[in-house]
Amino acid sequence: MMKKACLLALALAFCAWAQESSDSGLDEFERSLVPETAADSAVEAPDEFEQSLIQHPSEMEPVYKTREELFSAIKSKNPQNVAKIMEELEAMESRTVIPVNDIEKEAIYVEMRMYKSLLASLIHHYRNIFDSTRYDHPTVAAGDGLDYHVRQLLKEREKSDKNIFFTLEKNADFKKIPLQQRQKLEMFLLLRDAYRSAEVNERVRDLSKIVAEDKNDPDAEWVRKCVYEPLYRMRLFLFSLERRAANKEGLIQRKLYTGGFGANLYIPIGGMGFGFDEFYREDLFAPADPTINLELYLQIYRVAVLFEYINSGVAALNSYEFGLGWVVYDSRYIKVRPYAAVGKSFVDLEPINDIPNFPSSTQSYGNSSGSKTFTAAVNVDYKFGTAYFLLSDTKLTSFCVSSKLGVSYIDFEHEFAKGSGATPFFALGLGIYFW
Repeated sequence: MMKKACLLALALAFCAWAQESSDSGLDEFERSLVPETAADSAVEAPDEFEQSLIQHPSEMEPVYKTREELFSAIKSKNPQNVAKIMEELEAMESRTVIPVNDIEKEAIYVEMRMYKSLLASLIHHYRNIFDSTRYDHPTVAAGDGLDYHVRQLLKEREKSDKNIFFTLEKNADFKKIPLQQRQKLEMFLLLRDAYRSAEVNERVRDLSKIVAEDKNDPDAEWVRKCVYEPLYRMRLFLFSLERRAANKEGLIQRKLYTGGFGANLYIPIGGMGFGFDEFYREDLFAPADPTINLELYLQIYRVAVLFEYINSGVAALNSYEFGLGWVVYDSRYIKVRPYAAVGKSFVDLEPINDIPNFPSSTQSYGNSSGSKTFTAAVNVDYKFGTAYFLLSDTKLTSFCVSSKLGVSYIDFEHEFAKGSGATPFFALGLGIYFW
């Protein structure tokens, strides 16, 4: 009996040894085929969230735990918890850690229809988008359930080529937002497409102008500088016209005394001739109808070179003259320009009766003794309308009421008319000046 018991113990020991030897001799693939017990599985296979934590530095563990809580709040459709946990995540942000990025915030707030939080997030995003000192090689939380969820939301958006605003505006709760906030939210949502679509550009420009002009809006000033003005300057033609208008007065002041080209038309108002009694035979001739006086001048700085056709106060006696002037005063509205001129006079006579061998129509007879007409006068111009010349932003056009006061000395000698003397005169007219 004792002998049988010893043999049985030896057989059991041998079986145990054989089993251990067999397991240890399995290669890696064979061991993989051996099913694990529930206990072994529980020990060796952590759940998915714990596995994600193993892959990240220990300082990011609180971030990922909080992100998991945020994901749970989103799945449970609880806006209050979402807002609370989002604040906790934002408080974890530093120069080296981004616990939740702006794209995630926007996608979450859109999904949860948290429009007030969405507006605040967009404002913060655009106000800090160009701040290069905000972070220092930060670690961005990613690769977890929240990241995957946001990527799915953005993937759904890509199915439409329209901005997310055009989806939100159809929601009844979106229309309940106060008008001022709704316009502001629309502006920020559309802003990313403002430089790709002319229609969106115009809409964002109009909305940003409304915000910029609201004195009670704390974002008015930077919206004006960073949103409205850049978009407004994109309308190159209209922007150029407005810039010209704003710069016009300064340009006028800089261009005074610089010169230009002018033309004046005068109607003789009054004058008299001393020394021209019996100038022609009034029984044979009558003076021709009075003409309009003309003056053209080229101003170079203060110097003015001029040509004029002028009646100096004696009926039918007109002169072609060339002169040189000097601008003694030039301002926004008034220009004073005295000048001296020399030229040749003509008399325009019309026969009263038929005269043999004499033309029956009005004729102009020149001075047989040459150029013996001298004039000293002063022009005073009142510029009542100054505008840019066509589309130029450097050239100006001024309309003016021009007056001329002077005296001429004329020595005239011809077969049908003769006389010499002084002729003071005054004329008034309209002019235009390009400068």
